[in-house]
Amino acid sequence: MQVNGARSSIGTNVPAIVRGWEKEGRARVELLAPAEGLPMGSEITVGVRAEVKGRTPHDFALLNKQGLRVGGIVLLRRLRQDEGGMTARAAEILVMRESDGAGFVIQDAASCILPPPPGTAMVNEGIVAMLSSAVAARSLTEGVAKVLPSLDQPIVFGLPGLAFIGKTRSGDPVEVIVGGDVPMQGNDLIARMLRECPKDVIKESRTSGTSREPWRLVPFFRAPIDPDRSSKMSAQAANLAYGSADEPRWTTGNVVLRAISNRWHICDASPADEPSGPAMALVDLSF
Repeated sequence: MQVNGARSSIGTNVPAIVRGWEKEGRARVELLAPAEGLPMGSEITVGVRAEVKGRTPHDFALLNKQGLRVGGIVLLRRLRQDEGGMTARAAEILVMRESDGAGFVIQDAASCILPPPPGTAMVNEGIVAMLSSAVAARSLTEGVAKVLPSLDQPIVFGLPGLAFIGKTRSGDPVEVIVGGDVPMQGNDLIARMLRECPKDVIKESRTSGTSREPWRLVPFFRAPIDPDRSSKMSAQAANLAYGSADEPRWTTGNVVLRAISNRWHICDASPADEPSGPAMALVDLSF
């Protein structure tokens, strides 16, 4: 995008599936999420731009030599429209080929990469909140009655949980995090939220007949991180203060999952925009 000859955007991080190879180290890809004004499913030809003089970019021809195949999934970092067409700052291999495991993209997600286990610097778990599946409610009772259909995917993808978020009458943010620690069915998770949510929070969340914004119930799941991506995501976690499972902090973007041995793993959770600020509380992202 251009404004008076200058770029108005440094680009968007977006996953894409490789559909074919083009000349000069470019590829034809299908976007797996909206980006730069293009809807999901758009097929574009994209190259990797050289942002440092004299440095040869790691383009799609090199990725092809490294084993990337048609049907594989890449992360296009800072995809944007330049004078010569669509370019990305880098293309990272997420799934080398279709046979490496089914991929799934969750759009409009909030992600929290959990700290590495004691004695190691490599992360191995993360939490994904499905913001597009959140339900607004004027009371917790109303919310749990509406959220059950939204729990099907979190149950499949990992250890399901619910976040009940909102602001008190005085404007203080509140988050109640329940689940994400054991396998559960939807009705069990709802019963647990009703049981564990503090009574004063339930009272504060009642906004019927007021001008206050309704609170939200946000489904989430906890899942392992793809071992092939642990190094990259460990570096990401070191740069952003994600907090812990008890007090998570989040960044927003698209999350790519990969099925390994019949279990879903988090393959990428890059923030949609770079550079990204510090991770935030879920209530701050939603209100």
